[in-house]
Amino acid sequence: MAKNNGNRVSSYYQLTSDILLEVIHVKLNSPSTTGDSSLGYDAPEFTGYLHDVVSRGNLGLMYDDYNKSKYLFELNKEKDESDKITNYYKTNNFYVNNIFPINNAESVYVNADIIPNSTGHEGYNDLNPKKMTPTNKLKLDVSGLKDDEAEVIYDIYKLHFTGNNYFGSGNGMVLNTFIYDSKQNKINLSSVIFTPLDTVNFETTPLLVGEKLYTTYYQFRVPSTEWILDSEYSYKFENLLTEYGFQEKTPVNFALKEIHSSYNRGGFTFYNTEEITKITIPYKDGYEDISLDMKEADDGEYFKIRVDAGSESFSDFLRELEGSHSIVHDISLTEYYIDNDNKVQKKQTHRQYYAVNIDDTDENIEDNLFDDPILYRPILQTKNIYYFVISDTLRIINNSDNTTIVKTGRLQYGNKIDENVNKYGKKMLPIVDMPGQIIQANVYNKRTDKDLDSVIIGGGGSKIDLNNQKIENHQYNITSFIETSNVSISVNTVVPDE
Repeated sequence: MAKNNGNRVSSYYQLTSDILLEVIHVKLNSPSTTGDSSLGYDAPEFTGYLHDVVSRGNLGLMYDDYNKSKYLFELNKEKDESDKITNYYKTNNFYVNNIFPINNAESVYVNADIIPNSTGHEGYNDLNPKKMTPTNKLKLDVSGLKDDEAEVIYDIYKLHFTGNNYFGSGNGMVLNTFIYDSKQNKINLSSVIFTPLDTVNFETTPLLVGEKLYTTYYQFRVPSTEWILDSEYSYKFENLLTEYGFQEKTPVNFALKEIHSSYNRGGFTFYNTEEITKITIPYKDGYEDISLDMKEADDGEYFKIRVDAGSESFSDFLRELEGSHSIVHDISLTEYYIDNDNKVQKKQTHRQYYAVNIDDTDENIEDNLFDDPILYRPILQTKNIYYFVISDTLRIINNSDNTTIVKTGRLQYGNKIDENVNKYGKKMLPIVDMPGQIIQANVYNKRTDKDLDSVIIGGGGSKIDLNNQKIENHQYNITSFIETSNVSISVNTVVPDE
C-alpha cells in the first residue's frame, strides 16, 4: 500500500503587486487518538518546512509602554548561519532582528541589536528603562511547567517576491504580526526587521500565481494562534501573554511597513517607517475539510488524485465560492535512487499542470466534472529506483485579489515489499481491449538454419493423401541465449487435386 503522507495547510495573501504572503499553518491533532505527537500537532516532513518547537524558556516578552503593547520573540543573541540543521529550524524571529516602536503612532522604531561597545548599554531598553521591560526580566518563567507545557508551536510565514528589488525605494521592511486579547491589548508575535543584509532564498521551482512569477522568498516563524487558542497544552502559555485571555477565533493581523530612513544616536539605531498594507488572517485554516486523496488504482498501473471536500463534493464547494477562480494542480514526480556509492539520491524528473478558470455559474461545476479524479501514471527516468514520491499542490486562486487556498498532498511508493517500482518504467505492454489487436510477443531464442528447422511433409504427386503422409519434424536443444528481434515465417501453399 502506497503511503499517503497527508496535506500541508497553506494560504496566500497579496500584500503588494510584487509581494505575496504565504502562511503555512501547523495542523493540530488529538494526541489521545493519533499518538503521533505528545504536543498535539502535526508537522509533516514532506512540506520541506518543519514547524519549530521552541522552548518557552528561550522566549522573551517585552512590554513597550510607548504604544502599550507586548512583544514576544526568541532570546537568541545572534543568528547562526554556520550549522545547516540549526539554520533549517531557525525562526528568524530573534532578539537581534526584532525592532520596537518608540512612539504611539508606531512609525519610529529602535533596533534591539545595539551598536557594540559604543556606550556600554546592556540592552535596547536602556534607551528608556521606564518605558521598556528591563533586560534581566525579559525571559519567560517556565518553572513548574511540565515538558508538554513548556513548548510553543510555530507557524511559517513566507514573503514571495517577483524579482530581486524587494524593497523598492525603501531601505528595508518591518514584518509585524499581532493579535488582541479580550481587553483589546495588543500582543505582537513578530516585529521582525528585514533588510538587504538578510538572506533571501531562491524558489526551488518558481511560483506562478495570478499571472505573476515569484522567484525568491524570505521566511520567518510566528507562534501558532490556533495552538494558543485551541491546544490543551497552551493554556498556561496564554496566561503568560495576558491576564485577560483571548476571544474565541481571534484573528491574526499582519502589517507590512517600509523603512524610509535610519540614523544612529546614543549607540542605538532608529528607523522611520510607513505602513504599506495591513491584512487580517484567520487564526486557523478556514478550509480544513479540503484535502487531497492520492492512491494507487486497483484496476491498472496508475494513480488517482482526487480532491476530498469532506461532507460535500468538490463541485458543491466550488459552487459556493463567489466570483472567478483558477483551479491549478501542480503535480511533480521525485525519484529516490541508489547511486554508485550505494547512497540514496533524489531527483525531480517530471512536473505538469492542470489548470482551469471558472466562475460561480460555470457549466463544468454544474456537470460535477471537478469530482472526477486525475489519472496519473509516473514514468521513471533513473536506474536503481528505491522509491518515488508523487506530490500535488492544489491552488484555488481568487482572480480578483489573488487570495489563494493551498493544499498539498504527497504519496510515497516503492519502499514496501508489495510495491514494485519497475512497472512504472519507460516500457510497458500495450493495452488490448478490441478483438483483432495483436499482443506483442518477445522471442528470446531461435535457430537460424532454415534447412534444419523446417517441417517436411513427404510424398509428393498430383494428389496428396494427407492420411498416409510421413511428417518429419526436427527438434534441437538450444543451450545458449541469442537475443534477436528478427522472426520470419514462410508458407508454401499446397492445393490438392479434386
